[in-house]
This record gives sequence, structure tokens and C-alpha cells, in this order.
Amino acid sequence: MADLLLGIIIGTGILWLLTAIAVHPLADYLLKRRLEEPELSYLNSDELDERDQVKLRSIANRCFILADVLVLGTAGLIMGLALGWFFVGIAFDKNGWPGMLVFVIASIIGAVAHGV
Repeated sequence: MADLLLGIIIGTGILWLLTAIAVHPLADYLLKRRLEEPELSYLNSDELDERDQVKLRSIANRCFILADVLVLGTAGLIMGLALGWFFVGIAFDKNGWPGMLVFVIASIIGAVAHGV
């Protein structure tokens, strides 16, 4: 039980740290690149109607989820391979759950591969 609690605490800390230092900058970069596309360039305007604001939020959410899955999946695999542990974390944001799930699964795969 203590090992699981320690894994949850460490995993949640890793999730929050990586989200702050890697996921958000990568998501911002992906969003910027996406909005440079000709068919979406009009979303760079300061004055958007409600429909366009919803579309912009949707694109921003998809960019965040993609960045989250890439960064946390890679980190989970590396941590599992290096330490032989699997991690469980808690995501408090609805967009953080896909990355957290990939983090957990990747760390389990890495931990199994470490033990082989």
C-alpha cells in the first residue's frame, strides 16, 4: 500500500512538473503552427464571434492533448525503463487525462521491459 501511495505522489509530481515545463510550451508551439495554416489564419484576429471562439478553443484543446500525450508517454516509458517502477498519477484537468493515462501505461510497459 505504501509503495502505491508513493507511486501516486511521485507520478502526480512528475505529471505536474512536465506539464509546466514541457507540455504547455509544446502545446503553444503546436497551436501557433496550426493557426499559421491559411484556412485557419482568420482565428488570429482579436475580434472573433462565438462560433470562432469555440473553434479556437477546440483547436487549442487538441494541441494540448497531443503535446500532453507525446511528452508524458515518452517520460513514462523512460522512467519505467530506467527505474523499473510504474507510476500512477492524478490529473485535475479534463484535458490532462489522456496524457496521464498514456503516462501510466507507458511506465508499466517500461517497468515490464526493465524486468525482462
